[in-house]
Amino acid sequence: MICQLNISDKFKSLNFDKRKKKISFIILHYTETKTFEKAISLLTDTKRKVSCHYLIDVNGKIFNLVDLENRAWHAGVSYWRGREKINDYSIGIELVDTDEKNTRITKFPLSQMNSLVKLCKHIIKKHKISPRNIIAHSDIAPSRK
Repeated sequence: MICQLNISDKFKSLNFDKRKKKISFIILHYTETKTFEKAISLLTDTKRKVSCHYLIDVNGKIFNLVDLENRAWHAGVSYWRGREKINDYSIGIELVDTDEKNTRITKFPLSQMNSLVKLCKHIIKKHKISPRNIIAHSDIAPSRK
């Protein structure tokens, strides 16, 4: 079965550098009270210097902001299982957690979760990532989430 992903390249971030390490982690984030528009603005703002590889809106639409051969800046100071600088080894996925009325979501919509699962399965297969290496930002930087 081929996983059909409809990924948009409509928005791109300049906040990245060249990846020098093998991808071995997927880091899941949430936008923390930012609507889709505010999340895009933050993740592409060159002054803020933050980014991710993928952003998934509440409607399930997936946006690729940084190409995978590049290192996005989503994890910050981080540590997991003996490794520091988790950005070096990871793909960052952000989930929008605020709706168009600027209300914080208490449960992620099914369409968004379905897109996340499809995207993760695709990444896991392509990069041979162990399921134990799919973690949350709060795991790698607990004092900041």
